[in-house]
Amino acid sequence: MELFKRKPIEAYWVDVHSYVGILIYGIISGFYLVKFPFVHSDESWLSGLSRNMIEKDSLKVTETFFDLYPRNPHGIKILFHKIQMIFMSIFSYDIWTFRLISLISSLIGLCIFYLIIRKSNMKPIYSFFITLTLGLNIQFIYASHFARQEAIILLGIIINYLFLFRNIKENRLINIIMMAISTGLLIGVHPNSFVVGAMFICSLFYLVLMKDKNSFKSMFTYFIGVGIFGAIFLFISLKLDPNFFSNYMSYGKTLNVDAPTVTRAMGIIMFYKKLFTRSLGTYYLPSIKMDFILFIGLILWSTYNYLKDKSTRIHLGVVLLNIIGYNLATFLIGRYNQTSIIFLYPSMFLLLSINLKSLYSNSEKKIVYIILCLFVATTVNSYMNLKDINYNNYYDYIKRVSSSIPHNKKVLANLNTEYGFNNNQLYDYRNLNHLKENNMVFKEYIISREIEYIVYSNEMDYIMRNRPKFNTLYGDISFYYEDMKSFLENKCILIDEFEDSTYGIRINKYIDEGIWTIKIYRVKDHYKYR
Repeated sequence: MELFKRKPIEAYWVDVHSYVGILIYGIISGFYLVKFPFVHSDESWLSGLSRNMIEKDSLKVTETFFDLYPRNPHGIKILFHKIQMIFMSIFSYDIWTFRLISLISSLIGLCIFYLIIRKSNMKPIYSFFITLTLGLNIQFIYASHFARQEAIILLGIIINYLFLFRNIKENRLINIIMMAISTGLLIGVHPNSFVVGAMFICSLFYLVLMKDKNSFKSMFTYFIGVGIFGAIFLFISLKLDPNFFSNYMSYGKTLNVDAPTVTRAMGIIMFYKKLFTRSLGTYYLPSIKMDFILFIGLILWSTYNYLKDKSTRIHLGVVLLNIIGYNLATFLIGRYNQTSIIFLYPSMFLLLSINLKSLYSNSEKKIVYIILCLFVATTVNSYMNLKDINYNNYYDYIKRVSSSIPHNKKVLANLNTEYGFNNNQLYDYRNLNHLKENNMVFKEYIISREIEYIVYSNEMDYIMRNRPKFNTLYGDISFYYEDMKSFLENKCILIDEFEDSTYGIRINKYIDEGIWTIKIYRVKDHYKYR
């Protein structure tokens, strides 16, 4: 059996129905783009900076809603912001616009993923259902509906796999160069490009271990190619901020990237444990216990086939080393972001495809049964995750908040309200964590920023009662909490109050659980800034 054969161009006409099926999947998914998941403040954070870049016509600007919260310009995400700026100019400043970027990236990724499987000479129907199973996975749906960088990085990973497998067959340097370009461009999307680079360095290192022809040259070329892009984005970062190194390291320390080795090791164990138990932070957390079982089973099956079947060994080897690369990079960075788990999914489904190919000579019926079972199980698992979700309408939320506040008045509010305000109108609560180091108290901050409206959720009261458990959200709020409550009671007028169980709380565990009240205050006239 020969994996990843090159076929004549006319042979791909039989795949048209599969690409149409992926397009239909995308159209259906698009109808639910804003409904799922709930809008996270990370999304408005990223798009808010893109909007400010457009309005100020500069890449040196930082977020207007952060003034005390330390922020410095850099080039590490500059391509992502450019993409957002393009979509913003075509459509509008809306959460749907920015989630569309992720959906389109995911659909392109599915098409390329399908192409990779078809190049293994697997039948179109099998290739399509393996691809569709990936697309219907709840974690994939989440990434494709989330206005962050994960979907674009996922696309980059899939593109890298396309050229990696092509290089195994053809052994042409152009494939490695394309991998380096794909990874290098991701540096301008997100720092997780380091994770992608480590994943494919490990894959190429496996070929070196197997003494594959020109394998060391390939790994060296990839490393140098990515390094060139890294140098370019580093140069851009230094042009934007001459103190880039010190500022970026300072920011990294706030994320504990300088943690000791033992702490990092325990961190990656806790990372997987928390994913399994759904006990992480502020992001949406689907139940992926079935995925854990599937992944463990696939790794065991792959290990067995690796030892038994020489025809699939090299492909299994590069994918297994790719998975090791992800975990190694995550450990080295010491940053355990739950949204990055999606980077493993192409590897896992490629393992499935390669292992299924080894069954061709025995019984094709087994392939049908396995694909069907996984398709049904994945669909059911995603349905079970989604069926009880009843998020409040985000547009109703921002309309209710913004309708009480004139468009030319400054407001202190949660960052998830950002789409309801003009640029340079909102200040986020994260700034308040830095009052002490700036020798300010709450009242001074409100007056100096000319803030006339305050949107307050009883989430803050809950955090105060349960501190320091939730200090990762807004820092230690005890320094300003009593002053803030006194200011709201004595120096402000309550103009609106409503309940919102989705957007009144950022702690994922309690979203749509309990009663979360949002109050809108107007600062009394004689306390306005003069």
